[in-house]
Amino acid sequence: MPYSRSRTVLPFAFFLVLLSAVPSAAQTAWSTTMTVGVAPGGGIRGYSEHFDYGALADDNFTLNGVSYTVTNLYYDDLDGSYFGLSLSSSFAHDGWTLHVGDHVFHFDDATSKNFEFDNFPGYFFFWDPGAFDGWTVGEEVSVSLVGPRSVPALPLPALGLLLVLLIAVRKYAGKTVHQLTK
Repeated sequence: MPYSRSRTVLPFAFFLVLLSAVPSAAQTAWSTTMTVGVAPGGGIRGYSEHFDYGALADDNFTLNGVSYTVTNLYYDDLDGSYFGLSLSSSFAHDGWTLHVGDHVFHFDDATSKNFEFDNFPGYFFFWDPGAFDGWTVGEEVSVSLVGPRSVPALPLPALGLLLVLLIAVRKYAGKTVHQLTK
């Protein structure tokens, strides 16, 4: 069978397209350690800037040029009915996850509210804690806010090269190397 340039160009062009569609790593916007405290009167464990219990090694992060403060991260220890996070304001959270120790809470599953609680405004996210069984006071827990994986756009130089290759394949398809070198 005669050698055809289209047989080598097409796989190469296909390889470039596949390479450009490799998902990027998930974006970690915030990562810290929480020292678990208990709310005055008991019942809620975690961290609260407002009610002064627990501690976060870092309670601030910046995402897309906007600064956020984590104001509460807590679990209702009385009846286990909810797990919550509050921030100074909301963000585009589709596909994001909150990692707390070995547990992952998906923002897509959260109930969220923008409201003021005891004169502390903020944006609150609540989850059904599922199998989460709480913390002990003084426990240190890793916490991170992780964004979704994304498929990067094809870089402009690669797009240009792909276009040239596709034009060449169309123009020279079916011709042998011998025909192309005459």
